[in-house]
Amino acid sequence: CVRGTMSFEVDVAPRFDYSRRAHRTELTEHGAVFVTDALTLTLHSVREPDDPRLAQARVEEGDVRVRVPLQAGQLRGIVLESAAEGPPREVRVAEVRRLLDDTVAFWQRWLGRSTYRGRWRETVHRSAITLKLLTYAPTGGIVAAPTAGLPEQIGGERNWDYRFTWIRDASFSVGTLLALGFVDEAARFGTWLGDRIRERAGGDGGPLLIMYRVDGSSELKEEVIEHWSGYRGSRPVRIGNAAADQLQLDIYGEALDSIFAATRAGLGMPYRGWAAVRGVLDWLAANWDQPEEGIWETRGGR
Repeated sequence: CVRGTMSFEVDVAPRFDYSRRAHRTELTEHGAVFVTDALTLTLHSVREPDDPRLAQARVEEGDVRVRVPLQAGQLRGIVLESAAEGPPREVRVAEVRRLLDDTVAFWQRWLGRSTYRGRWRETVHRSAITLKLLTYAPTGGIVAAPTAGLPEQIGGERNWDYRFTWIRDASFSVGTLLALGFVDEAARFGTWLGDRIRERAGGDGGPLLIMYRVDGSSELKEEVIEHWSGYRGSRPVRIGNAAADQLQLDIYGEALDSIFAATRAGLGMPYRGWAAVRGVLDWLAANWDQPEEGIWETRGGR
Protein backbone atom coordinates (compact mmCIF):
# COMPACT_ATOMS: atom_id res chain seq x y z
CA CYS A 1 0.00 0.00 0.00
CA VAL A 2 1.57 3.29 -1.13
CA ARG A 3 -0.67 5.72 0.76
CA GLY A 4 -3.88 5.75 2.73
CA THR A 5 -5.57 2.44 3.48
CA MET A 6 -7.04 -0.25 1.28
CA SER A 7 -8.16 -3.85 1.39
CA PHE A 8 -7.29 -6.61 -1.04
CA GLU A 9 -9.69 -9.44 -1.70
CA VAL A 10 -7.54 -12.46 -2.51
CA ASP A 11 -9.04 -15.49 -4.28
CA VAL A 12 -6.84 -18.55 -4.80
CA ALA A 13 -8.65 -21.01 -7.06
CA PRO A 14 -6.31 -23.66 -8.53
CA ARG A 15 -7.55 -26.04 -11.21
CA PHE A 16 -5.48 -29.19 -11.37
CA ASP A 17 -5.04 -31.05 -14.68
CA TYR A 18 -7.19 -28.47 -16.48
CA SER A 19 -10.06 -28.94 -13.96
CA ARG A 20 -10.15 -32.67 -14.64
CA ARG A 21 -8.72 -33.64 -11.24
CA ALA A 22 -10.55 -32.80 -8.01
CA HIS A 23 -8.66 -31.52 -4.98
CA ARG A 24 -9.21 -31.03 -1.29
CA THR A 25 -8.22 -27.90 0.62
CA GLU A 26 -6.65 -27.90 4.07
CA LEU A 27 -6.65 -24.52 5.82
CA THR A 28 -4.16 -23.74 8.61
CA GLU A 29 -3.32 -20.61 10.59
CA HIS A 30 -0.28 -20.02 8.38
CA GLY A 31 -1.79 -20.77 4.98
CA ALA A 32 -3.42 -23.58 3.06
CA VAL A 33 -2.63 -26.72 1.10
CA PHE A 34 -4.43 -27.80 -2.06
CA VAL A 35 -4.02 -31.57 -2.40
CA THR A 36 -4.53 -34.08 -5.20
CA ASP A 37 -3.23 -37.62 -5.58
CA ALA A 38 -0.54 -36.38 -7.97
CA LEU A 39 0.36 -32.85 -6.85
CA THR A 40 0.15 -30.42 -3.95
CA LEU A 41 0.13 -26.63 -3.99
CA THR A 42 0.97 -24.83 -0.76
CA LEU A 43 -0.08 -21.29 0.10
CA HIS A 44 2.19 -19.47 2.58
CA SER A 45 1.07 -16.17 4.10
CA VAL A 46 3.30 -13.07 4.00
CA ARG A 47 2.82 -11.10 7.20
CA GLU A 48 4.34 -9.89 10.46
CA PRO A 49 3.82 -11.57 13.87
CA ASP A 50 1.19 -9.08 15.04
CA ASP A 51 -1.00 -9.43 11.93
CA PRO A 52 -4.38 -11.19 12.05
CA ARG A 53 -4.07 -14.91 11.46
CA LEU A 54 -4.95 -16.37 8.10
CA ALA A 55 -7.46 -18.49 9.97
CA GLN A 56 -9.84 -15.62 9.15
CA ALA A 57 -9.77 -16.91 5.58
CA ARG A 58 -12.58 -19.07 4.31
CA VAL A 59 -12.80 -22.02 1.97
CA GLU A 60 -15.54 -22.04 -0.65
CA GLU A 61 -15.88 -25.08 -2.92
CA GLY A 62 -12.18 -25.82 -2.57
CA ASP A 63 -11.04 -22.23 -3.21
CA VAL A 64 -9.46 -19.99 -0.57
CA ARG A 65 -10.72 -16.44 -0.12
CA VAL A 66 -9.22 -13.93 2.30
CA ARG A 67 -9.40 -10.19 2.86
CA VAL A 68 -6.07 -8.42 3.50
CA PRO A 69 -6.33 -4.85 4.94
CA LEU A 70 -3.26 -2.65 4.38
CA GLN A 71 -2.05 0.73 5.59
CA ALA A 72 0.45 3.02 3.91
CA GLY A 73 3.90 1.45 3.78
CA GLN A 74 2.76 -2.10 4.47
CA LEU A 75 3.60 -5.05 2.24
CA ARG A 76 1.67 -8.28 2.57
CA GLY A 77 0.70 -11.14 0.31
CA ILE A 78 0.96 -14.85 -0.34
CA VAL A 79 3.56 -17.23 -1.72
CA LEU A 80 2.49 -20.28 -3.73
CA GLU A 81 4.81 -23.28 -3.77
CA SER A 82 4.38 -26.57 -5.61
CA ALA A 83 5.55 -29.83 -4.03
CA ALA A 84 6.54 -28.06 -0.80
CA GLU A 85 8.54 -30.13 1.65
CA GLY A 86 6.69 -28.87 4.71
CA PRO A 87 3.41 -27.32 5.86
CA PRO A 88 2.38 -23.69 5.28
CA ARG A 89 4.51 -21.17 7.16
CA GLU A 90 4.61 -17.49 7.89
CA VAL A 91 6.84 -15.66 5.44
CA ARG A 92 8.20 -12.44 6.89
CA VAL A 93 8.07 -9.23 4.90
CA ALA A 94 11.86 -8.90 5.18
CA GLU A 95 12.26 -12.27 3.45
CA VAL A 96 9.99 -11.22 0.60
CA ARG A 97 11.87 -7.94 0.18
CA ARG A 98 15.15 -9.87 0.13
CA LEU A 99 13.80 -12.23 -2.53
CA LEU A 100 12.70 -9.22 -4.58
CA ASP A 101 16.13 -7.60 -4.21
CA ASP A 102 17.82 -10.87 -5.26
CA THR A 103 15.57 -11.08 -8.30
CA VAL A 104 16.32 -7.51 -9.35
CA ALA A 105 20.06 -8.12 -8.86
CA PHE A 106 19.93 -11.27 -11.01
CA TRP A 107 18.30 -9.47 -13.94
CA GLN A 108 20.64 -6.52 -13.64
CA ARG A 109 23.65 -8.84 -13.77
CA TRP A 110 22.19 -10.70 -16.71
CA LEU A 111 21.42 -7.52 -18.66
CA GLY A 112 24.94 -6.31 -17.85
CA ARG A 113 26.19 -8.89 -20.38
CA SER A 114 24.28 -7.20 -23.20
CA THR A 115 26.37 -5.75 -26.03
CA TYR A 116 23.46 -3.83 -27.53
CA ARG A 117 24.09 -0.09 -27.80
CA GLY A 118 21.43 0.95 -30.30
CA ARG A 119 18.14 2.82 -29.99
CA TRP A 120 15.27 1.81 -27.72
CA ARG A 121 17.70 -0.05 -25.47
CA GLU A 122 15.24 -0.48 -22.60
CA THR A 123 12.60 -1.93 -24.92
CA VAL A 124 15.11 -4.31 -26.51
CA HIS A 125 16.26 -5.45 -23.08
CA ARG A 126 12.66 -6.08 -21.99
CA SER A 127 12.25 -8.30 -25.04
CA ALA A 128 15.47 -10.13 -24.17
CA ILE A 129 14.16 -10.74 -20.64
CA THR A 130 11.01 -12.24 -22.16
CA LEU A 131 13.07 -14.66 -24.26
CA LYS A 132 15.07 -15.62 -21.19
CA LEU A 133 11.86 -16.25 -19.22
CA LEU A 134 10.62 -18.52 -22.03
CA THR A 135 13.73 -20.69 -21.60
CA TYR A 136 13.50 -23.89 -19.55
CA ALA A 137 16.69 -23.75 -17.49
CA PRO A 138 17.28 -27.51 -16.96
CA THR A 139 17.50 -28.21 -20.71
CA GLY A 140 17.85 -24.91 -22.58
CA GLY A 141 14.65 -25.46 -24.58
CA ILE A 142 12.82 -22.23 -25.50
CA VAL A 143 9.02 -22.30 -25.74
CA ALA A 144 7.28 -20.41 -28.52
CA ALA A 145 4.78 -18.79 -26.12
CA PRO A 146 3.36 -19.52 -22.65
CA THR A 147 -0.20 -19.62 -23.99
CA ALA A 148 -3.00 -22.05 -24.73
CA GLY A 149 -6.55 -20.97 -25.51
CA LEU A 150 -5.45 -17.66 -27.08
CA PRO A 151 -7.01 -17.65 -30.58
CA GLU A 152 -5.59 -16.26 -33.80
CA GLN A 153 -9.01 -14.67 -34.32
CA ILE A 154 -11.55 -13.90 -31.58
CA GLY A 155 -14.16 -16.64 -31.56
CA GLY A 156 -12.26 -18.68 -34.15
CA GLU A 157 -11.17 -22.31 -34.06
CA ARG A 158 -7.44 -21.66 -34.59
CA ASN A 159 -6.88 -21.87 -30.89
CA TRP A 160 -3.59 -23.70 -30.38
CA ASP A 161 -1.28 -24.74 -27.57
CA TYR A 162 2.06 -22.95 -28.05
CA ARG A 163 3.82 -24.07 -24.85
CA PHE A 164 6.40 -26.11 -26.72
CA THR A 165 9.80 -25.66 -28.33
CA TRP A 166 9.46 -25.17 -32.07
CA ILE A 167 12.78 -25.63 -33.85
CA ARG A 168 11.98 -22.62 -36.03
CA ASP A 169 10.95 -20.21 -33.28
CA ALA A 170 13.71 -21.25 -30.91
CA SER A 171 16.34 -20.85 -33.63
CA PHE A 172 15.17 -17.29 -34.29
CA SER A 173 15.21 -16.60 -30.54
CA VAL A 174 18.76 -17.91 -30.23
CA GLY A 175 19.87 -15.72 -33.12
CA THR A 176 18.38 -12.69 -31.39
CA LEU A 177 20.03 -13.48 -28.05
CA LEU A 178 23.39 -13.98 -29.77
CA ALA A 179 23.05 -10.63 -31.51
CA LEU A 180 22.60 -9.05 -28.07
CA GLY A 181 25.63 -10.83 -26.59
CA PHE A 182 23.86 -13.57 -24.60
CA VAL A 183 25.94 -16.57 -25.64
CA ASP A 184 25.25 -18.89 -22.69
CA GLU A 185 21.61 -19.33 -23.69
CA ALA A 186 22.68 -20.13 -27.26
CA ALA A 187 25.15 -22.73 -26.02
CA ARG A 188 22.47 -24.41 -23.92
CA PHE A 189 20.06 -24.54 -26.85
CA GLY A 190 22.81 -25.91 -29.08
CA THR A 191 23.29 -28.80 -26.66
CA TRP A 192 19.51 -29.35 -26.54
CA LEU A 193 19.32 -29.35 -30.35
CA GLY A 194 22.23 -31.77 -30.70
CA ASP A 195 20.58 -34.18 -28.27
CA ARG A 196 17.38 -34.16 -30.35
CA ILE A 197 19.30 -34.91 -33.56
CA ARG A 198 21.26 -37.77 -32.00
CA GLU A 199 18.08 -39.29 -30.54
CA ARG A 200 16.61 -39.75 -34.03
CA ALA A 201 19.82 -40.78 -35.80
CA GLY A 202 19.09 -43.79 -37.99
CA GLY A 203 15.36 -43.72 -37.18
CA ASP A 204 12.33 -43.24 -39.41
CA GLY A 205 11.57 -39.78 -40.70
CA GLY A 206 13.86 -36.78 -40.56
CA PRO A 207 16.54 -36.06 -37.99
CA LEU A 208 14.32 -33.44 -36.34
CA LEU A 209 10.66 -33.02 -35.46
CA ILE A 210 9.21 -29.55 -35.83
CA MET A 211 8.53 -29.22 -32.08
CA TYR A 212 9.20 -30.84 -28.72
CA ARG A 213 8.37 -30.48 -25.07
CA VAL A 214 10.85 -28.37 -23.13
CA ASP A 215 12.40 -31.53 -21.64
CA GLY A 216 13.08 -32.81 -25.16
CA SER A 217 10.36 -35.47 -25.25
CA SER A 218 8.14 -35.65 -28.32
CA GLU A 219 4.79 -36.84 -26.94
CA LEU A 220 2.50 -33.92 -27.83
CA LYS A 221 -0.85 -35.68 -28.17
CA GLU A 222 -3.54 -33.11 -28.80
CA GLU A 223 -6.69 -33.06 -26.67
CA VAL A 224 -9.73 -30.77 -26.56
CA ILE A 225 -10.75 -29.45 -23.15
CA GLU A 226 -14.51 -29.41 -23.69
CA HIS A 227 -15.42 -27.76 -20.37
CA TRP A 228 -13.18 -24.71 -20.92
CA SER A 229 -13.35 -21.77 -23.26
CA GLY A 230 -10.42 -19.64 -24.36
CA TYR A 231 -9.96 -15.90 -24.59
CA ARG A 232 -13.31 -14.09 -24.89
CA GLY A 233 -15.15 -17.39 -25.25
CA SER A 234 -13.12 -18.77 -28.15
CA ARG A 235 -13.42 -22.53 -28.60
CA PRO A 236 -12.18 -25.19 -28.63
CA VAL A 237 -9.33 -25.07 -26.13
CA ARG A 238 -6.62 -27.53 -27.08
CA ILE A 239 -3.67 -28.91 -25.12
CA GLY A 240 -0.91 -30.70 -26.92
CA ASN A 241 -0.34 -30.06 -30.61
CA ALA A 242 -1.07 -32.51 -33.43
CA ALA A 243 1.08 -30.48 -35.82
CA ALA A 244 4.10 -32.10 -34.17
CA ASP A 245 3.86 -34.95 -36.70
CA GLN A 246 4.06 -32.67 -39.73
CA LEU A 247 7.04 -32.48 -42.06
CA GLN A 248 8.29 -28.91 -42.45
CA LEU A 249 11.62 -28.82 -44.23
CA ASP A 250 12.32 -25.14 -43.56
CA ILE A 251 13.18 -25.93 -39.92
CA TYR A 252 16.54 -27.30 -41.03
CA GLY A 253 17.49 -23.98 -42.55
CA GLU A 254 16.62 -22.10 -39.37
CA ALA A 255 18.42 -24.63 -37.18
CA LEU A 256 21.57 -24.50 -39.31
CA ASP A 257 21.44 -20.72 -39.38
CA SER A 258 21.37 -20.62 -35.57
CA ILE A 259 24.35 -23.01 -35.48
CA PHE A 260 26.21 -20.74 -37.88
CA ALA A 261 25.40 -17.70 -35.74
CA ALA A 262 26.66 -19.50 -32.64
CA THR A 263 29.92 -20.47 -34.38
CA ARG A 264 30.40 -16.91 -35.61
CA ALA A 265 29.89 -15.70 -32.01
CA GLY A 266 32.81 -17.85 -30.89
CA LEU A 267 30.99 -20.93 -29.62
CA GLY A 268 33.00 -23.96 -30.65
CA MET A 269 31.43 -27.10 -32.05
CA PRO A 270 32.79 -30.44 -30.79
CA TYR A 271 33.23 -33.38 -33.12
CA ARG A 272 29.97 -35.00 -31.94
CA GLY A 273 28.12 -31.83 -32.86
CA TRP A 274 29.71 -31.59 -36.28
CA ALA A 275 28.98 -35.27 -36.94
CA ALA A 276 25.32 -34.62 -36.09
CA VAL A 277 25.20 -31.66 -38.49
CA ARG A 278 26.74 -33.80 -41.24
CA GLY A 279 24.02 -36.38 -40.68
CA VAL A 280 21.35 -33.68 -41.07
CA LEU A 281 22.90 -32.47 -44.32
CA ASP A 282 23.14 -36.00 -45.72
CA TRP A 283 19.46 -36.56 -44.96
CA LEU A 284 18.49 -33.24 -46.55
CA ALA A 285 20.44 -34.03 -49.70
CA ALA A 286 18.25 -37.09 -50.19
CA ASN A 287 14.92 -35.66 -48.98
CA TRP A 288 14.85 -31.93 -49.77
CA ASP A 289 12.06 -32.35 -52.37
CA GLN A 290 9.57 -34.32 -50.27
CA PRO A 291 5.97 -33.01 -50.09
CA GLU A 292 5.59 -31.11 -46.81
CA GLU A 293 3.23 -28.83 -44.91
CA GLY A 294 5.14 -25.54 -44.97
CA ILE A 295 5.44 -23.09 -42.10
CA TRP A 296 1.70 -22.50 -41.52
CA GLU A 297 0.91 -25.97 -40.11
CA THR A 298 -2.41 -26.22 -41.95
CA ARG A 299 -4.82 -28.96 -40.93
CA GLY A 300 -6.78 -31.16 -43.34
CA GLY A 301 -5.13 -29.74 -46.44
CA ARG A 302 -6.51 -26.25 -45.84
